[in-house]
Parts: sequence; C-alpha cells; structure tokens
Amino acid sequence: MMNPLRALKRLLKRLGLWALIATLGFLTGVVVLYVLWVRSGPPVQLWHTVELEEEFNADRAEEITTFADYQALEARLFQELEDKVYAVTPTGPDQILNRFSSGSASDPRDREPNWNRSFELMPAGQPIGGVLLLHGMSDGPYSLRALGLALAEQGYQVLGLRMPGHGTAPAGLLSVTWEDMAAATRLGMAHLADQLGGKPLHMIGYSTGAALALDYTLDAMAADEALLADAAPNASDASDRKSDHESAQQSTTDSAAGSDTGSVEHSDAGSEAASTTGSESAVNAGSEKRAATGSGSGKAVLQVPTSLVLVSPAIGITKAAAVTPWLVRLSKLPGLEKVAWTTLLPEFDPFNYNAFTANASLQVHRMTRSATARMRQLARQGPITNFPATLVLLSVVDATVSPDAAIDNLLGLLTEGSHALLLYDINRVAVTSPLLVTDRAALAQQLLADDSLPFELTLMTNASPETREVVALRKPPFSAEPMTRETLDEPWPQDALSLSHVDLPFPIDDPLYGRYPPEQSTEVFLGQLAVRGERGVLKVPAQWLLRLRHNPFYDYQEQRVLDWIDDASAQRARAPNMAMP
Repeated sequence: MMNPLRALKRLLKRLGLWALIATLGFLTGVVVLYVLWVRSGPPVQLWHTVELEEEFNADRAEEITTFADYQALEARLFQELEDKVYAVTPTGPDQILNRFSSGSASDPRDREPNWNRSFELMPAGQPIGGVLLLHGMSDGPYSLRALGLALAEQGYQVLGLRMPGHGTAPAGLLSVTWEDMAAATRLGMAHLADQLGGKPLHMIGYSTGAALALDYTLDAMAADEALLADAAPNASDASDRKSDHESAQQSTTDSAAGSDTGSVEHSDAGSEAASTTGSESAVNAGSEKRAATGSGSGKAVLQVPTSLVLVSPAIGITKAAAVTPWLVRLSKLPGLEKVAWTTLLPEFDPFNYNAFTANASLQVHRMTRSATARMRQLARQGPITNFPATLVLLSVVDATVSPDAAIDNLLGLLTEGSHALLLYDINRVAVTSPLLVTDRAALAQQLLADDSLPFELTLMTNASPETREVVALRKPPFSAEPMTRETLDEPWPQDALSLSHVDLPFPIDDPLYGRYPPEQSTEVFLGQLAVRGERGVLKVPAQWLLRLRHNPFYDYQEQRVLDWIDDASAQRARAPNMAMP
C-alpha cells in the first residue's frame, strides 16, 4: 500500500506541473494575441524607421562639449531629416495633416520659429539668472514655450533644450536612452552656468523632464557633499574656497545681454559653455553617479540649481511599464518589428509625436526607479537638507504618471526647506455625473486634512459642489487646515471634468492647443474642438480629442511659478552658499 504522504507529494507535484503548463500556455496565448493585434494595426511609415546619424547621445559627450556644438550638430540633424524624410514624403490634399509632408497644415517648418529645435530666450537687459526648460518623452521644446517667454520678460536667460531623439521623427524613440537625455541636461546647465557667472540657475521639468531635473540635482548635490568632505580636514582650504566662491559670486560675466525681450536664437550660441567629458553610464536603482564633468581647465562641478519647478512629474509611472523590457526584446525577432511600437497614430501634431515605443516607456521606467531609489536612500541617511526649493504642479487625475508618487517619493521626503505642491482637483460639479469613473476626492481631502505634510499645499477646487467657481486653498506645512482662500477669475469650463497630464503647461490662448483657434490661420489647431459625427470620419482619433489640451487656470499657475523662482533667487542672495558647490 502506497504511503499517503508520498501520494500527496506526487499529487501536489503533478498539480504544480499542470499549473506551470497552464500559466505558460496562457502567457503564450496573450503574447500571440498581442502580436496579431499589433500586426493588424496601422502600417509603419518612413518616419518610424529612418535612422538619423547626426543625433546627440551620451557617447558623443566628449565631442559635443558646448551648447554651440550642440546647436551645430542639431542643424546637421535637421538637414538630415530634410533629406531623408521631408524630401521623399508625398504632398497634396490627402497629406494635409501629415507633419512630415512639406507645406501641410501640420508642417512645423512653416511656423516661426520651429519650436522643435533648441531655443534660447534673452531678456531685454542683463539676465538676473538662468532657467533650463526640460520637456517630456515624445514631447518637444514647445511644451514649455509659454513659461519660457514669461521668464525672459521677467529678466531670466532661458534655454529650452531639445532632448535627443525628439523633435525630428518618432524613430528616435526606438534607440534613445535616458542617459542620452541626462548628458544633454548637463550640457544645458553647464552652458547657463558659464554664461551667467554664478547667478542663480533654475530648472523647470515637464513629465520626464522633471525626472531629468531631479537626477541632475541629486548628482550635483552629491558632488557638493564630496567637495565639502574633501575640504573638511583643512580649515584654511575651506576658508579659501569660501572666499573664492564669494568673489566669484560678485563678478558677472554676462556676454549674452542686449538682445530684445523674447528674442529666439536657434543657430548661434553666445560664449562657450563649460565643457563636459564623459557621460553617465546606466544607473541601477540606488547606485552612485559621478557628478563632475571635465572642462578645458580641469574639473568643473555641476552647479546645484536654486529651485526646481516640476510639472506633471514622472516620479512614478503605471505598473504596465514593467513589461516593456520584454516587448523591446520581442521586437528584435524577425517579423515582429511593430511590437516595438505601443502606439501608432497619424503624425498630425507638429510639436509632439503621436507614436510611442516600448523603449520610451522602458527609459522612463528606468529613470523613475533610479530617482526614487536615490531619494529614499538619501532620506534614510537623515533629513535632506539644502535641497533646492521645489514646486510641484500636478493634477489629481493623471493617466500617464502617478500623482501619489510625487508626494510619497519626493515631497514627502523633503522634511526641511521650502517646498510646495499646487494640486488641481477634479471639477466637483461633475462628480454627480454617473459618467464619471474616477473620483480622486480621497487624495485631495486626505492631503488637505493632513497636518504632517512637510510642504505647502495649494488645492485648486470648486468653491462649493454646486458652482464652477474655483478657489485656491493654501495650507502651510504641518497645518491641518487652509490659511488663505483666493477666488480665481476663471471658472471650470462647463464641459471639463478635470485637467490632464498634457494640459498643465499650456495657456488658454495657446495657438496650437488653446481654447480658440487663431483668427485667419491656415495652420492646424488641436485645442478645444467640439465635433460630432460618425466613427471613422475624423483622421484625429476620438480618444485624442477627449483630453483637455490647455490649462484654464494657467495665468494663476504662471504667476506662482514666476514668484517661486524670484523668491528662491532672493533667498539664495541672502544665503549665497545655499545652492552653490
């Protein structure tokens, strides 16, 4: 007679084997169905496959050491795009919404300037500081154009940097890495630091650009701490260092002053930026990164920004991004090239790719995991001091990034210093609609009542559930209730349920994404379109039209950003060593 225990073990082993086979079969079926679904979609076009050799990447950082070099390379890149894509793409009425068809309504080259390229805005007089603008993944420099223009009028020298793989053809998203974008970010900050001679530098990052700003800041702070540690044993050296720094602070080497307010430079940089040698290697979560770059005169340490403004920050993204490495590997197999694309749509937006790749998701996933791990490691070592004053702009609902992650993995860890969250609630009048699926009231109300928050909270919400009138409830750190209540001039639009990931940086009068199209314009307008008809009539996908494309409360937000940067600069002037190595 068989031992009952042995029989039970054999049964469990068989059940486990069958469970494994069933799981593998299910996963195989899912993969097969996904591949069939992808292959049945729109065909891959030239702009999805073209290889552009003149693109910047981290391996070229030793060759491209200044912003002037970067712009020269960029000029060659756009000429290559002209030769390989525009010159061979058909034209005509059926191509009217194709951004790669010459003379179409979506052709970005017909707009002056072409906001797909890096730009530099100079104030009317001597710059009072510098601001680096960092756009998001699949986005372009246009996304932060409005803020840049306002900052230039405020007296700042503004650099809107085109990230590698962007502004040209969606094929760039197949191979770009976040290390490439981090290397470009360093080059941009080095340029501003060289131009402005110790004046305050600020960073504004949108979506993935926010993660890049955070990555740069952590590197710069690590370098700063290393310098202080090296100087600690020798008090006289430390004294000399402080004296040298204070002398440098009072000297100004502004060589780029004198141009008109809001002027745009696309081809000629001013003086050369501090050179960089080497680039960041891939960083696993929590690993250290070297924060010094080479220059012609030895070593130049990254300058810690005086403040950060993070718009819809990609601090955490959806869990689905975890499967992207497998999609990237699968797309390498013969006949499965289309698997590399998670979205394939017509390219009708002149300044933003509509197509998206698994690699792009993977790079954002890698970057956010690295930044989160480094922030948490820093927090475990004790209170995070001397972190730049950080303002986060966020919608309580966001289908692209995690709003909770910006709080849990960033602001909630900054227990010291001056930091703030500007949070947009949903339209409370619309909450009663049975069509509303997601109501994030719990998050908004939880934050409003939490007296342990170490940052200032401003909640943009309805004055009451019965009115579209909007108020800004402002609550200081470690407070359980708002201290101020300000009524905004602009109410919730009648047809708006909430803001979205893509609308925060765009004003109501934006010529591309605004509420109303510019008068007598033949260029494509992608803002508030109210269209009705049968499915399949529009070339623009219906789900694309559902998202609000501009921020009804942009004027209030812009003023908060301008005040934030001015206040941070003033605070730095009172404590000159605060944000400098």
